[in-house]
Amino acid sequence: MDIGLPPFKGDLRKVPWDDPEELIENVIQAYFRILKGYDPKHRSKTDLDMWKEAMLGPKHLATSLDGEPLMYPYIDDLMEIAKNKGMTTFIVSNGTFPKTLENMHTLPTQLYISLVGPDYKTWATVTRPLWNAKEQWNNLLKTLEILSSLEIRTVIRITAVKELNLVNPEGYAKLIEIAQPSFIEIKGYTWVGRSRDRLPRTAQPSMNDIDTFARRLAELTGYKYVDKVERARVALLWNEETPLRIHPLIVKNAKR
Repeated sequence: MDIGLPPFKGDLRKVPWDDPEELIENVIQAYFRILKGYDPKHRSKTDLDMWKEAMLGPKHLATSLDGEPLMYPYIDDLMEIAKNKGMTTFIVSNGTFPKTLENMHTLPTQLYISLVGPDYKTWATVTRPLWNAKEQWNNLLKTLEILSSLEIRTVIRITAVKELNLVNPEGYAKLIEIAQPSFIEIKGYTWVGRSRDRLPRTAQPSMNDIDTFARRLAELTGYKYVDKVERARVALLWNEETPLRIHPLIVKNAKR
């Protein structure tokens, strides 16, 4: 698949990419290796029923945290293989590869697009792109346009940094109107890792900051504010159409 990679130093088009079948198998093997360390025979704190259920095999595959998943040229094959193994699949993307998204033969169960700025200036300040920032911003806008046509669960995720991008909810609302996602997630930035070299501790918003912003965004977009987790400083808005749960039948005592 041609994913339109930029010609920056260390050209990724020349990388010997992992085979998706092999990648999935290695992930599954690693999963079982980790779980064996929690065997109730050797670890009394382990819940036996939960361990037995987990040992039936992984149920979810999330591609996130380490780089941009849509740069992997076999991402659609990876989604297909995982789905054929009965897994729920997730992709978290920065939204700058709309061409890949358009050409995927198998989409994830749920797609997250990170929206870290309500306008070009804020977005560029937060992301600090390595190549053609304006082109990447336009790619993000294209992705938002595509999002509304995808027949899957979609999420706009705002990682909110105080005094940086936790601003201008009206700007975010206009972009969300283009994307029409199933959900909007506002997650407070956490002052950990290397980010501490770039940001002050005061950049970490409080739950009150997140709550106030989420309520204003709900007013502007018409989405319903349905949940929040204070210890994670995250709030969730919902379009009131998409089912709240992916697997409602396996969730006991679920509340809507």
